[in-house]
Amino acid sequence: MNDLLVTQAFAWLVTTLIAMMAIASAVVKLLNLPAMNAKWNQQLGMPDSLRNGAAALEISASVLFVLPATAMIGAVMLTAYLGGAIALHLRIRAFPFAAYASVMIGLIWGAVSLR
Repeated sequence: MNDLLVTQAFAWLVTTLIAMMAIASAVVKLLNLPAMNAKWNQQLGMPDSLRNGAAALEISASVLFVLPATAMIGAVMLTAYLGGAIALHLRIRAFPFAAYASVMIGLIWGAVSLR
């Protein structure tokens, strides 16, 4: 019984951290910071018109991921979003971010399976 509670508490901790990181990333996009604009436009080659949509997708996927009834849908959405981010960053040879996003995907599915 105790092991189950520890496992579920760990799963919820990981879930919360993942959701907070995704929402923080979305907030940075929505704040329209000059450093973010430079990275978004110059390094990644993304138009400004996609930034708000990407932020909305991150927030909605995070909310769905946290809610138990929609956790699988949220996990799929976060995985798809991060998969696109991995492809985008590999295109510009930003390997550390691709590795980070890959670890996040593993944590997402680990947390879902433990919950």
